[in-house]
Amino acid sequence: MRLYSGKIPTVGTEIVKSLLEAGDIEVTDRTEAEMDVQAVLKEYVRLDREITEKAKDVLQKRNDTVLRKRMGDVLKKHMQVDEELDEEVRRRIKNLEEGTSTWEVEYGKVLDQIKRNRGLDQ
Repeated sequence: MRLYSGKIPTVGTEIVKSLLEAGDIEVTDRTEAEMDVQAVLKEYVRLDREITEKAKDVLQKRNDTVLRKRMGDVLKKHMQVDEELDEEVRRRIKNLEEGTSTWEVEYGKVLDQIKRNRGLDQ
């Protein structure tokens, strides 16, 4: 699953909201908590980019263009599974309003069910 930098503020806000509503966390300053979550997510995105760039550099230095192409095709195919799963889950729960707690719960349940059916559960 890919996290886009532009979505980090929204994701951070929703994570804190969800955790607060569920009673999982208590905060004295909600804005500060959201900024902390955003900082963690930004670091994740930064590290992901850094690792990807290092992998590209290593492959380029070795002139393994054929190897890179073959590996890239396989990786793309398997990484698309997340996108396909998300699309299928959304189709199945399209009658629910996204962003609600009911939607979140059902999304998780349906996702788990589809993963089990496809043998993707870990």
